[in-house]
Amino acid sequence: MDDFIDQKVSIIGSGRVATSLAHAFKAQGIFINEIYSRSITHAEKLSRALPGSSATDSLDLSHSESKLFVVAVSDDTIHEVVGQFQPPKGALLFHTSGTVPIEILDTNAGGIFYPLQTFTLNKVVDFKTVPILIEGTDTHAEDVLLSLGSTISNHVKLVSGEERKKLHIAAVFASNFTNRMLAAAEEILQDTSLDLKILEPLVFESIQNAFDFGTDKALTGPAKRGDSKTIESHLKSLDQNPALKSIYDRLTAMITSKFSRPN
Repeated sequence: MDDFIDQKVSIIGSGRVATSLAHAFKAQGIFINEIYSRSITHAEKLSRALPGSSATDSLDLSHSESKLFVVAVSDDTIHEVVGQFQPPKGALLFHTSGTVPIEILDTNAGGIFYPLQTFTLNKVVDFKTVPILIEGTDTHAEDVLLSLGSTISNHVKLVSGEERKKLHIAAVFASNFTNRMLAAAEEILQDTSLDLKILEPLVFESIQNAFDFGTDKALTGPAKRGDSKTIESHLKSLDQNPALKSIYDRLTAMITSKFSRPN
């Protein structure tokens, strides 16, 4: 490991990403020095789980022994945190956002350390499988962040700001919108004796097929095969739910326009 990384790391934030990263670093023997939160109670709670660390609600960390500072806070507070942050000489500052540009770091050296995963408090994430996307303010920062990322993940990649932005949009489609489609399915089943769990094998198989064979080959269903009778029946059943009917209709149109056979 790079000698720079062997030194202490401090975490600015105490939420889901901050907590998951802190535990991932700790598991690989990286010492967590300070935990910052605007709420000292939150900082102390995370600090108690990281022996040797201290809690603080001050961003004046100019006397810290850390050389790496992880800004793992909500996107809309990164600018405020960076503006108030007082680092020790020679420190690197990096944030974990998928959308906030590197320029927000202003005169601070460092970069972006974006873990592409959804995080839940009290649920352990296997970071070895989590892609970590790196962008640095210079080659030294890139080297340090790539090395740091490789201590916790097997999938670390250097990307541009534009690539990271597109990846974040893709992640919204692949993860957030998928969640809402499952919520729609759950709503449709509300007045039956069935629940969402019955769809789990189908969903898992469909997702795996998309990764194994490609999205186009893996797709099945009435829209792909041009089964207008089934589509009309589904739409009629959704008459009492205009919002879901509109979603069904638009997604069906997307599929049929892609796979319709020429006359």
